[in-house]
Amino acid sequence: CMKEAKRPHYNSEQRAYRQDMALVASRLRLGTLIFDSGPCFVTLSSGLQAARHGVRNPFLRAASSLALIGGYTVSKLLCSRVGLFGTFWNNMMNNSLTPRQAYIYSDADAVCDSEKLGELIKYREATMGNDVSVLKFTDSPHVMHMRYHRHQYESFVEKQLDAVAAKVEEDEGELTRALRK
Repeated sequence: CMKEAKRPHYNSEQRAYRQDMALVASRLRLGTLIFDSGPCFVTLSSGLQAARHGVRNPFLRAASSLALIGGYTVSKLLCSRVGLFGTFWNNMMNNSLTPRQAYIYSDADAVCDSEKLGELIKYREATMGNDVSVLKFTDSPHVMHMRYHRHQYESFVEKQLDAVAAKVEEDEGELTRALRK
């Protein structure tokens, strides 16, 4: 009687978890975080603008607007003085997930406050020591930069990817060798 071989469990001895986390850590350590039209400094006004631009059905738009107003109010009442959205923004200011950050945004964005995003970028450059790249437009609406400025957009993103490609390949080789041990 031949015994059927058992396939090892994916997470036996948490090896798969360790491998996954090592890969994620490697990618974050070497990678670039690219923000397109964000992060947004969330205000009630920006949330309502997002609903106005993103929800076509008038009934759903009204419902989402009411939900935003309710959520914003509850956040201000139950959370800290800065509220949930202020906490989010503070976390974005101190985000150090990757050594490089790239921002693509526009003054014509009705959802993302370009002044606040500009302040965030200056803060990141000054205090975090990150390699920060910026592509700023004056005329493209929220998340429409590639459509309005395809060549500039693609060139910018390719430049960001090229900056980390060689380091990722080198690090993946080291990671593979380390995980085999």
